[in-house]
Amino acid sequence: MSEVSLLHASPFIALPFVGAFIGQRIVSKNMYWYDTLRKPSFSPPKWVFGPVWSALYGCMGAASYLVWRDASHEKGAIINLGIFGGAVTCVHLFRSINISASNLMIPYALWAAFASVISVRVAMLNDDD
Repeated sequence: MSEVSLLHASPFIALPFVGAFIGQRIVSKNMYWYDTLRKPSFSPPKWVFGPVWSALYGCMGAASYLVWRDASHEKGAIINLGIFGGAVTCVHLFRSINISASNLMIPYALWAAFASVISVRVAMLNDDD
């Protein structure tokens, strides 16, 4: 990635980390409670979550930048990014309140991603430039 591309991508990559930081500040008071819960044998050690979530946030940010870049800033792409971002945020934030509510949002997040891909592809196929 060139320096110019990295400069343009930086806000997109940083935004999920900002959201994660804010979310962490909100739920941090419940971490002691969570640590005391019984967990299944396949639950990874606590240290795994930071690197995994960091990688996922980086991927989300990079994906958002690529859609923004390749859709030529079209209004539809921006709207789709917002919808998908909102859905993913709900899945993440709901999990700390009610895991069932979070799980119920996953199909919507997946559908929003699918619909966004279709919308961007339709826009690309119908670009009259």
